[in-house]
Amino acid sequence: MKPDISQLDPDQRHALALMLNGDNVFLTGRAGSGKSVVVEHFREVCQRKTAFLAPTGLAALNIGGSTIHRFFGFPAAFLPAGHVHFPHFDRQRAIATTETIVLDEISMVRADVFQAVADTLRALPLPGHAGEPFGGRQIIVCGDFCQLPPVVSSWIERFELNRSFGGVFAFKTPVWQMAFFRTAWLRQAHRQATEREFVDALDAIRIGWWSSKEAREAVRWLNRKVTIARTPRDCTTLCTTRKRAAEINAMRDAELKSAPCAFDATVSGSFDLKACPADSRLELRVGSRIMLVANGCTEEETEYANGDAGVVTGIEPEQPAVDVMLDDGRCLAVEPHTWLEQEYRAVEDPETGEEMLELVTVGSLKQIPLKLAYALTIHKAQGMSLLRVHVDLGAGTFASGQLYVALSRCRTLAGLSLERPVHPCNLQLDHEVREFHRRVLSDEPEDGSLWTPEGSVA
Repeated sequence: MKPDISQLDPDQRHALALMLNGDNVFLTGRAGSGKSVVVEHFREVCQRKTAFLAPTGLAALNIGGSTIHRFFGFPAAFLPAGHVHFPHFDRQRAIATTETIVLDEISMVRADVFQAVADTLRALPLPGHAGEPFGGRQIIVCGDFCQLPPVVSSWIERFELNRSFGGVFAFKTPVWQMAFFRTAWLRQAHRQATEREFVDALDAIRIGWWSSKEAREAVRWLNRKVTIARTPRDCTTLCTTRKRAAEINAMRDAELKSAPCAFDATVSGSFDLKACPADSRLELRVGSRIMLVANGCTEEETEYANGDAGVVTGIEPEQPAVDVMLDDGRCLAVEPHTWLEQEYRAVEDPETGEEMLELVTVGSLKQIPLKLAYALTIHKAQGMSLLRVHVDLGAGTFASGQLYVALSRCRTLAGLSLERPVHPCNLQLDHEVREFHRRVLSDEPEDGSLWTPEGSVA
């Protein structure tokens, strides 16, 4: 289905106009504000040679593009400041052809990677743009620094990031200041559109710290309003660790009396199995709680969406297909979906002889787009919108923005439950992010306000 610009809210239309105008843009906003919707509209109408990139394989699949490391040929290691990595000729040619780069999930792009992107682009400039930041290209960064941070694998890596860039985030790099980003702030909460109090509480938790009065009031309000219970059987539990999510999935599914049925994925070419949201071997039973991990669309409508959850009602291994009843009452037969591993290459237009940027498939994986969804990690749930969510914080949060990401997956307050009350110490937000938010996003939504607990006066 082709995007309809009339469906965008005023902030989204303003953001799209900035992007189409050729400005360097920082597209941001709370969870569920429609950042990905704006990116999809931009993809449809932009006439420039654009590469859509993301820091992880899963995020690259979601944006319909490539990973930053694949596009630039970066090694999976710390990238020292000032080091320009020249990939092989085909990738150099693709980089030199690119006019606009969209970097999604910018909160997870490390400082060394962002600086290396800028240095490489500057070393391979567009004609007439030698010496300019990014080699004269338009850079659009999308995401929310109040959500999950970059992965730092060791204290040595963190030390080097602090020593070389002053921190781990992309906004700490010198080139971020040189980009002169126009900030496009999406103010409307589409995911929780009708629940102003819930949105206000999430906002206070998003930008708060355990010592923040507004955030502590929001946590107290949340603990009063949300059901505190043991893990329900009919919704997805979000956990802080992979181990806990795996334990819940195995335990819950083993309680079913029906026999398991296995589906093996078909893989071809070069495909990173870790990047795919589907399992290479999927075992399901009638009664299994599942989640869709792809979008299913016909020309007329969206049949199902990534994050839709429900229960298996039938299994047809010969077809193959799985019958599912979703939580919203819809019944459908889910057939295999194909994920594509893609990379950008420069090709010559046969009519004009001009260099064009083209996404080329280098591998694929075909599998039933389902996974057990008694539990997921909070990291895996980033970007999802869920009808019902149970949050199990276990021993506590350990990453900046982890609590906010977990709570904000749920579309309604009524659909949210907690394994235990949230403690103020579960509020974690990197102090550098708080300072960045205060400095760059000081013009908060005009219709917003600081959190005030129910019954009090602002």
